[in-house]
Amino acid sequence: MKIIYLVPSLIKSGPINVVYNIVRNLNRKQYTPIVAFLSEHPFKERNNQDSFEELGIRVVPHKFSKWQLQFQTRTIARQLQEELDGPNVIFHAHGYYPTLLLSYMKNILSMTTLHNRCREDFCMHKGVLLGNYMTYKFFRAINNIDINVAISHTTEQYYIHKASKTCTVCNGVTVNKRCTYEERVIARKSLNLSDHTNVLLYPAGFSKIKNQKRIIEELRSKRDADFLVLFAGQGILENECKKLAGHDPRFQFLGYQMDLNRYWAAADFLISSSISEGFGMIVAEGLTRGIPCILSDIAAHQELVDSIPGSGICFPLNKEGALRLAFEKALTTNFDHNAIRNKAIELYSAQTMCRRYEALYQQLYDKSQHIKA
Repeated sequence: MKIIYLVPSLIKSGPINVVYNIVRNLNRKQYTPIVAFLSEHPFKERNNQDSFEELGIRVVPHKFSKWQLQFQTRTIARQLQEELDGPNVIFHAHGYYPTLLLSYMKNILSMTTLHNRCREDFCMHKGVLLGNYMTYKFFRAINNIDINVAISHTTEQYYIHKASKTCTVCNGVTVNKRCTYEERVIARKSLNLSDHTNVLLYPAGFSKIKNQKRIIEELRSKRDADFLVLFAGQGILENECKKLAGHDPRFQFLGYQMDLNRYWAAADFLISSSISEGFGMIVAEGLTRGIPCILSDIAAHQELVDSIPGSGICFPLNKEGALRLAFEKALTTNFDHNAIRNKAIELYSAQTMCRRYEALYQQLYDKSQHIKA
């Protein structure tokens, strides 16, 4: 059986990491993965195509513009179906445009993964007018898809009143080997850190929705704790955040990092002040490393922390000073790092996620054969 993964581009990001983790762990005796991307992303240094091809996966490139994808959707959908469809094929979309395209294809087996809370995400990134238009289009599209897969239970609840054919497969991350004490010492020494410095890592692109400004605003006046916040990412609000931090050395801007292992090794906490998430990939990665979290109290974050008791502290976004108080509480909390890691691996590993997707592929295929019979 062929699984066609339709994605916007192959820029290294949360959704593409999910696709990579699925295909990397897929049972190749039963499934043949093919990845088709719609556009080339301007950040070519973050292109992840080589990683897929190293797995022996066929990658099918396209160069559609955003204008074409939005206003020539039917034509492109027909073109892609003619190019990629065949016997025993399932199309699996990830993202806004791939989902729109699948909704226009006829007589196919289709699935889409719902990576965000669409209205919140679209309006935050595109503005209210365009964001609401995209939300309307997206809600219409998912009702023409065979299976809609939410990446968390809270995301499923968000969509369930708009699309009845919705289920949950929680995102999964690659499980890295346990960081040794020696590796941690080396990582912290490379960053010129003292033994007493508490390192808070936030790997995310700079945007309103990721809300890095909140961290700087609340922690820059705190003088009674030795800490360092590491921001790993790039984005439209990066310079604004740098200006807000000024020359305070407790806030460091690492830029985009292809390899975060050194910073994970040095980190004491994962911090996120995000306003909206479909799941929280960086949180799951931190937890599988045994790193406790300080998180905004959005539904996706709360779900992750509740699933692993003692794994972190959530603070209310609407309460000024709450982040600072959560940080202070975290400093006095004894976290069981091994227990956090073991439970997180059980729930949120890439292997666990992939087996659940395989079960859905088989369910979708079996249903189609039953209808034919």
